[in-house]
Formats: sequence, structure tokens, C-alpha cells
Amino acid sequence: RHLHKENNLLKFLSGIFFAPSNAQRTVPHLQTVFQADACHMNFGKYTLYSCYGTTANGNTSPVAFGILFGNEDKEGWVQFWKFAKNILPCLDNETNTFITDQAKGLIESIKEVLPNAAPFHCSYHRRQNITKYVRGGNVKYSALWLFNKLVKARSKREIDQIKHLHAPYMDIKALKYLNTRPDDQ
Repeated sequence: RHLHKENNLLKFLSGIFFAPSNAQRTVPHLQTVFQADACHMNFGKYTLYSCYGTTANGNTSPVAFGILFGNEDKEGWVQFWKFAKNILPCLDNETNTFITDQAKGLIESIKEVLPNAAPFHCSYHRRQNITKYVRGGNVKYSALWLFNKLVKARSKREIDQIKHLHAPYMDIKALKYLNTRPDDQ
């Protein structure tokens, strides 16, 4: 545990936020797709929150980080995004997309704190979740089979056509799970 001694009183450190010193200069010039995720740390019960951008050369560039006591949740993400937005107001822009997993308030916190930006659920994580929760493999008319078709669609109209064509043959549980995320995410 991190304790701070001040006037002989011990204080518990519940969290810290930080960003690279050059973030205010570099972030406005990054690509408009960002990645956000969190993970448990090896000490105490802390969670590391992170956001990265991509340079024109395809390299990852750090945007902001936070270490908060407790598990990943919406409240932690809201605090993190408020910090990031305060030092980097350019993150809240309609051209920005944040690729995320589906966990613990991340998507909701982006919508709340960065209302002009768009959260987008990572297709890798979505495939993992489909395999874990729906099962059925990748056979014709399985959830994974339909998801792989939907990922290749290039427009909302094409997504609607694929769904309309294949939905009558799909298992209700598979369709219900696929519809837990909006098509634009």
C-alpha cells in the first residue's frame, strides 16, 4: 500500500493520473483512432487505466494513464477521461474513435465525458466474447459466422441487408447477443 506521511498522519493514496510531458503537443497530430483499456496491477488492489494513440508511421503513442485503487469500473473511467479531457480537450472531437473492450463502464464513460467522440468495440474482444458466451463455433448461421460477415460490411445499409437475409435462420440467443452492441459500435 502506498502511504504518505504528513504531520505524522498516514494517508492512503487512492490514485494518480499522469500523461507524457509532450502529450499536449503530440496528441492533436495523432491519427483519430485511440485505444483504451485497463488491467489489474501486481501490487495492492490497483487498476492501471491507459489510452494510446497512433502516429502517422503506425507506432503507438502514449496519451494518458491513471492508477486507481479498486477494480475497473465506470467511476474510475469517468475520472480518467475527465483528467485526459482536461489536459487534452482535443480528445472530445467527432472525428475521434476510441477502440475498447466491452468491460466495466468504459463505453458509457466515453459517451458521458467525451460526447463528441465515438466508442467502438474491438472486434477481437467481441469475437472472444461471442465464443465464450454464445458458443456454436463458426458454422453457418452461428453468432460468430454472422459477426464475421457483419464486420466486412462497409455501410449501415449493408449491415441491415446481411441481418435481414440471415436472421430468420439464426438462433434467438445468438441474435440477442449480437444485438447487445449497436451496429455503429
